[in-house]
Amino acid sequence: MMRLAITWNALRMMFDTLATSTHRVRTGFGDSEESFHPPSIVPFQGCGQGNGAGPPIWVSVSSVIIQMMTAMGFGFECLTAIDSQLITAQCFCFVDDTDVIEAGKSVEQSGEDICPSVQQAASTWAGGISATGCAINPEKSFWWLIDFGWDSREGKWRFRRTHQLLPDHKLQIPGLTGELEALRRLEPDEAEKTLGVMLAPLEDQHAHVAHLKSIAKKWAEQVRSGHLHKYDVILLIRTTVMKSLEYPMVSTTLDAATWVSIMSPVLQVSLLKAGICRSFPRDMVLAPLKFQGLGIPHPFGTQVSKHIEVLLRHLSNRTKTGAYMEAAVEEHQLETGTSFGLFQQDYSNTAILASDTWLKRVWKELEDLDIYVALDSPVLPLRCEGDALLIEVFMELEVDQDALKWLNWCSPTAPSSGPMVRSSRQLELVTHGLFHRQGHGWQHYRHRRSSTRSTQWEYTRSMQLSGCKRPHNEPTDNGASFLPAPFWTQPLPADLCRATVHITPLLGSLALTGIGTAPLQPHHDSQPSLLAAWMAASAKVTEYVGWTPEEIEIDGDESLLDEALLDDRLCEISDGSYKLGLGTAAVQLLPHKGGKERIIVRIACDGFSALLNTFSDNRVTPQQAQFDLVSSIREALVRSRALWEPSHVYGHLDKATSFSCLSWWSKRNVEVDAWAVAYRHQLEASHRLIAPNDRFFTELAALYIGDVKQSRLNPEQVQELVALPALRKRWHERQTITPEAELEADWTSLARAMSSLPAGVQRRTTKHVVGMCGVGKFKVRWGSADSAACPCCGEFEDHLHVPRCVAPSASAEWGRRTVTLDQWLDTQVTDPAIKHAILYLLQGVRDPSLPRSRLVPVRLRRAFLSQQRIGYQGLLEGRLSVQWAALQAQYLQSRGSQRSPTLWVSRLSHQLILLGFHMWEHRNSVQHSEDNVQLRERSRLVNDGIHSQFDMGPTDLPKVVQRMLAVKRRTVLNKPLVDREEWLKLVRMERTAYRVSPVCCIS
Repeated sequence: MMRLAITWNALRMMFDTLATSTHRVRTGFGDSEESFHPPSIVPFQGCGQGNGAGPPIWVSVSSVIIQMMTAMGFGFECLTAIDSQLITAQCFCFVDDTDVIEAGKSVEQSGEDICPSVQQAASTWAGGISATGCAINPEKSFWWLIDFGWDSREGKWRFRRTHQLLPDHKLQIPGLTGELEALRRLEPDEAEKTLGVMLAPLEDQHAHVAHLKSIAKKWAEQVRSGHLHKYDVILLIRTTVMKSLEYPMVSTTLDAATWVSIMSPVLQVSLLKAGICRSFPRDMVLAPLKFQGLGIPHPFGTQVSKHIEVLLRHLSNRTKTGAYMEAAVEEHQLETGTSFGLFQQDYSNTAILASDTWLKRVWKELEDLDIYVALDSPVLPLRCEGDALLIEVFMELEVDQDALKWLNWCSPTAPSSGPMVRSSRQLELVTHGLFHRQGHGWQHYRHRRSSTRSTQWEYTRSMQLSGCKRPHNEPTDNGASFLPAPFWTQPLPADLCRATVHITPLLGSLALTGIGTAPLQPHHDSQPSLLAAWMAASAKVTEYVGWTPEEIEIDGDESLLDEALLDDRLCEISDGSYKLGLGTAAVQLLPHKGGKERIIVRIACDGFSALLNTFSDNRVTPQQAQFDLVSSIREALVRSRALWEPSHVYGHLDKATSFSCLSWWSKRNVEVDAWAVAYRHQLEASHRLIAPNDRFFTELAALYIGDVKQSRLNPEQVQELVALPALRKRWHERQTITPEAELEADWTSLARAMSSLPAGVQRRTTKHVVGMCGVGKFKVRWGSADSAACPCCGEFEDHLHVPRCVAPSASAEWGRRTVTLDQWLDTQVTDPAIKHAILYLLQGVRDPSLPRSRLVPVRLRRAFLSQQRIGYQGLLEGRLSVQWAALQAQYLQSRGSQRSPTLWVSRLSHQLILLGFHMWEHRNSVQHSEDNVQLRERSRLVNDGIHSQFDMGPTDLPKVVQRMLAVKRRTVLNKPLVDREEWLKLVRMERTAYRVSPVCCIS
């Protein structure tokens, strides 16, 4: 550890304390009474259990051994498939758990060839561990020997099994006693638990499922015998067992149905504890609160979020794991032979061409949800203008999947400067290779290929002929005449040469390289001004990469800006405005006084947290706000050769201080803020759509959902994508929410309303939305009641009947709650016309024929009709139309109010849900009172019995019981029904017993 600049005195103090201390165990229940200490004069060895410095100590010890292994040439190294970046790996360490890697030096080495070096690497690592005073326990160690064999029948590489690859070979290391012991050798698909995760080179999903189900069953057994409050159960699930299931999700690629089966033991126990039927529909149990589900996260949605988070975090922060991912993506891109990265391809087209890896399974998982992660994948080189990748040509010819697999397999085997590239000379050589099946020495891609059947070669040749008989080479824009090769059997001209055209704009340079038929001198074309350079850069923006301002306007002499930029005197001031989902920004470019010293860029911002996130050394996380912008700026700072100096400027100081008293930076901030607000008002007045969030040039990994780039990863949005297909099927089957109603409902406001409800009201709302609650219909099914009659009116009762009950008490309760809602709308500064429309629509809950759109103002009619399409029951359940917010915003703006219309909608949704809840509470109060229709007859019979007992008097009752009739009759009749029934039962029993008892007379 002294190699890491830690002083000897600090190390001696720490280890002497650990070695000679008396230790006690501390838990959440307190400290243990018993202690332990070194059993002899030999002190404890090691860094101790629970020591906060333990992990750094292990890193310092392991780093020496790792450097020793590297110096001796062990490990893995290779070049990436396309851009030839060096990738190395020595081992993977997590504290005292290490996976050591030893690999062949080329694709020509087989598994049999590397066994001696594997044995040497294992012995060297064990020796390094022994030098630290420790030893490896062979019982806890194992190894895989990984090699691949070609399956000519299926056209793919497969893992070689142990019986095919040195079945008798043993890997031995010194054990705890110093004797050599053989390590367990596992099959490629045989998983072993490592750090709580079942890992294997070839994913073993059965092992994952068995391990996860054991976790779920253990938790369920522990909760089954416990005593929990029903409102705490869902929170308990989210904070305990879900965390255990989330831990291995980065490595798992299980489907949604499998995750539901894993959760089954948990839900079977916990739903009953929460007062919910255990057969409650799973699509609503695992649905977000936004869609009025129980809010238990769907484990499949959590798994998808974990996969996206890993991709974005490692690729954006350029970690070692990110480098491995980039290398795998390049290998997949070379396999598929297309011009896009793996996640930007259509799975149904090219999945058959890619090997089965974690990335491929994640690719399928994301595409099913209309999600993809755009990466900066390198481009496969094309030598000539108009060249095309053969796989893309074959897909245009609409060949079937099996044929495409063999075409892809045969094409790279043919010699060319790049795999699967169509051009004149290259395809002539490809033809030669296809006929003679022999290679040329100038192919720089290394493929370890096996022989292929003759029929597949002939089919490949015919398809290449079909795809290349169309004109595809055209003259380039720089004047060089590239080879027109409608038939790709032309000989290569002798005067062929390479021409390079340089375009040098103001802010950089661009080199274009092509092949022409005559010498071409380089031509320099400088952009005349900053604006022209900017417009030229804008023209290069593609559909997938790039961002430029929507509008550019230069006021004044732009040459002054050019000079200031070159002299390091250019100042940029920007600010933005955001309201109602619409964001705008304004920028000033001003020359400032001062001379050119060195390239220093000073950034002043009124957002202190934005400065911290941008210029901090901490790694960016995909879930943080503006992840795409922060990661892009950080990457731009890494690439920049300038020195960047951030500083904080307080914004909106003009509200408290005179404008003339502000600093230069504060004045400029006030100006651009006013411009941004004015521009936003202009867009609002013209009803302009929100500009798309395009990908930035320096954004290494971008997340797209539904072809819309996201500024950050929102796990709740992923949960919605997972839940929606099952919910839509349910809505369609039960005709509760039509596709039109789904589009017109304000789900965002409903999500906020549901989140603000108490836990009990949330749970009741979900049960009533499903209809599976404690109404008469389900009480009869569950065997807890003999009749499905409503306790208020005696009619058949389901969840829809509760707010529509015609009993006088229910009607009175409805009237009281609507009056309360009327008063609440007044306190929230609601448009009077909107208030009238909402209350008018509520009448449709009890009488659907009543509300008519012609009775509402014309300006509200669209919103009124939209709410009717959502449904009156949907209104009572809080699902409001998206059009109400805009109408309320207009009213508030006319009054000069600063209230939020979106907050008004969510609060109104909250109140509507509570209205339905109060109707349910009223029903329950009647259920447990004498007003219950089913209890009225019982109450009448009991009262008649009480009257008869008082009429008979106490004469034939024991003296002890006579006191029960000594009270007033009205006192007994006012008792609750249960108490009256007990009183009557006791008196009748005593009177009968006293009458038949024998009487002894003594004279």
